[in-house]
Amino acid sequence: MTVILIKAGLNLNPEAMQRLSCLVVRLAFTPCCVEAVSVMLAAHFILKVPLVWGLLMGFVIGAVSPAILVPSLLKLQKAGFGGQSGIHTLGIAASTIDDILAISAFGIISGLIFEHGTLVGDLIKGPVEVVLGISAGVLFGLLTIYLPHGSDKNVVPLRVFLLFSGGISFLFGAHRLGYEGAGPLACMISSFVASCGWNLSDDDPKVVQEVTRAFSGIWFVFEPILFSLIGADIQLSHLTMEMLGKSLAVLGLALLMRFAAAYLVTFGGVFQKKERLFLAIAWMPKASVQGLLGPIALEMATQAADQTAMIYGEYILTVAVLSILLTAPAGAIAIKLAGSRLLQKS
Repeated sequence: MTVILIKAGLNLNPEAMQRLSCLVVRLAFTPCCVEAVSVMLAAHFILKVPLVWGLLMGFVIGAVSPAILVPSLLKLQKAGFGGQSGIHTLGIAASTIDDILAISAFGIISGLIFEHGTLVGDLIKGPVEVVLGISAGVLFGLLTIYLPHGSDKNVVPLRVFLLFSGGISFLFGAHRLGYEGAGPLACMISSFVASCGWNLSDDDPKVVQEVTRAFSGIWFVFEPILFSLIGADIQLSHLTMEMLGKSLAVLGLALLMRFAAAYLVTFGGVFQKKERLFLAIAWMPKASVQGLLGPIALEMATQAADQTAMIYGEYILTVAVLSILLTAPAGAIAIKLAGSRLLQKS
């Protein structure tokens, strides 16, 4: 995940970020919230779970997967598809915020269900994570602009080492402090700030390209490992026939509402209909966040020794597993095919 986020930050376009800032917020918040509410209602009427448990399930399912989306967008960008419109910058930036929203909302709702902490403390945790992530990322990014100096003969490997070690520290440190959403944001912001500074201060622009190319080489090694870990996290034993049909109905309705929301929310912006359709397709894959959050509700219910809560936790895990199985491989293929057909090639 560190490599994905650093690559994402290095490939963000600051001009496109400024031009698409409103769209980033709309795409990050609207589809996730629409899908979460859709899952809440569908789970309440189909699976007969309480609304609060349905909303908890909704934010588990509502997050897009950077593990699928970001590498797919970067491959399309490298191939020349959609580069002029800034659609890659929009997707990368919005997906990170989307995940922070889902993780923060999951923490708030699970805290309310299992009575962990206070309501006020749970509500302010999300904004605190955003502030911490942006602040830490900007400070570390500014540091890496000047250390090492651009004229150092080992500037490329030193910059690669600093960004990678800093990203690892952000992810593990934020998890250790209990602010999981701050780590990924700080990781991406730091590489984005660093790349902007290098482009402004360095006399040789090839240095920035070489740092980006180095992380592409690292990703070549880690990509199959990441997807293998996602596959290993899928536990087919949780897919009982009793829950399978109803869970598929809930997931199908959620994906339909998410697709519609992602398409409609970009209306009136700078994108054409084909590009909006591509964004709606690209906003479907799920993997990493569902693999992370899916088992947590069941684990909490098991620790509380609540049989009813354990049943609801099984439902959440089942739908999470199904979302990975159905959307992760199909989503990666769909983004590749749709990108080559719906996006303009520069």
